[in-house]
Amino acid sequence: MNRREAIAYLTTDADTGEDTGDLRVPCSRYGANGAECAPVAWRLACLVARETGEAITTDQLDDAMSLVVNDHGDVAYVIRTYGRRQYR
Repeated sequence: MNRREAIAYLTTDADTGEDTGDLRVPCSRYGANGAECAPVAWRLACLVARETGEAITTDQLDDAMSLVVNDHGDVAYVIRTYGRRQYR
């Protein structure tokens, strides 16, 4: 899954097909809405996939987005620690 597909997945309601990028995320340091948080979730999922040698899945994206919107400190740690190398 590439970045564009992942962000589209993260900002679209699977049941209705509606754009959810404007949903507010009031307590996250990573963004104020879904559209701002989605690229951070993508980066986190990409880094985890690279380090584990696995492909990026929708389950990984869901887990990453959950951490991002809930302002989990591990997001910043993983990106800061492992994010210096380029994506594959």
